[in-house]
Parts: sequence; structure tokens; C-alpha cells
Amino acid sequence: MAFFASLPTGKYLIPTEQLLEYTPAWFSPLAAITHGVTTAYWPANARMLLQPSLEPKVGFDNVTPRLQINRLLQESDTFQRLNAAHLNQLESLPIFIAAMVRVL
Repeated sequence: MAFFASLPTGKYLIPTEQLLEYTPAWFSPLAAITHGVTTAYWPANARMLLQPSLEPKVGFDNVTPRLQINRLLQESDTFQRLNAAHLNQLESLPIFIAAMVRVL
């Protein structure tokens, strides 16, 4: 399989020339990193805004916050989706940042 990876198939699999036609000249890797981090933490911020409405009497539990999050994950589908989106984006963020740093 390593033999196939070493073949010059990039221009057939990913048409780089065509992609560069659609990429604006002002594309900044540093701006992409900033937007990537913002996008990764947006679901967590939305989850924090949703949390008090799911438990109006408690609000934020500062004594045992992880227990409250685990309980809300079991009770609310929206809370569960926002948490999963945040964790998925945190998993892919280092790879994205490494790719953008490589472009610099």
C-alpha cells in the first residue's frame, strides 16, 4: 500500500489547479486559524447559553459541574448534539491548525 501512496496521484485525486482558481488571493492562514478556533468553541458557547434554560432552578452548578453536564447530556438531545459537535471539532482542530501553519 505504501507504493500507491508514493505515486504522483495528487493531481488526479485533488485537482489543485482548479481549487486555486476558487481560492481568493487574500486568503490568510492566520485568519483561517482564528476562524477555526472560533468555530470549534461556538457549540460550547451555545451549550452554555442553553444550560440555564434546561434547569431554571439550578442554572449553573458550580459545585459539581460535570455531574450537571452528564445529567443534561442524558436528558436533552440538543445539549447532547452541541456537546458532540464541540468535542468533534476539538479533535480535528490540531490537524487543521497544523495544516494552516504548514501553508505559512
